[in-house]
Amino acid sequence: MIDHVSIPVSNLSKSAEFYESVLQPLGLRRLVDRENTIGFGKKYPEFWLNARANTPPIPDDTACHVCLRAPAKEAVISFHERAYHREFSHGHLLNKISYMLIPLAQGNMYKHNTNH
Repeated sequence: MIDHVSIPVSNLSKSAEFYESVLQPLGLRRLVDRENTIGFGKKYPEFWLNARANTPPIPDDTACHVCLRAPAKEAVISFHERAYHREFSHGHLLNKISYMLIPLAQGNMYKHNTNH
């Protein structure tokens, strides 16, 4: 039903580095590189980053929610650990990741929440 999702980012290269690492356990890899956009997916780009240099920080009370499918609970844990332990900090993004991923895995819902 939904073909793809795109999100605006203020720093395309740092965001791409971050998402390339954290999406890998979910089976998504970097498939398309263009000047102002990068697409990740399995067979075709499903998750896009779009460069928007003037994008303001996202407030904590945003109503946006994206749920990504994972093959198993271990992939959820790996996603979270990679997000949290990246060398560079995405500030507000890391706070949201600690409770954001609720993927479908083998017919079950998994919620991974750690308070770092």
